Amino acid sequence: MAKTKDQFEKDVVRVIDYLKKTDPANATREKAIEMLSDMQALAHLIAHKVVEDEQEKS
Repeated sequence: MAKTKDQFEKDVVRVIDYLKKTDPANATREKAIEMLSDMQALAHLIAHKVVEDEQEKS
């Protein structure tokens, strides 16, 4: 499911807030977008692995 622009912007702000606490030097919009993209890619890979594992059980 695709996110709305508003939801994406809220996610970016949340990640920036997280970075301000954990890695202030990298608390930028660009880094936040990069992190969201990386997390999305990881979730995609995990979903494919789950499907593959389920298919192997059948």
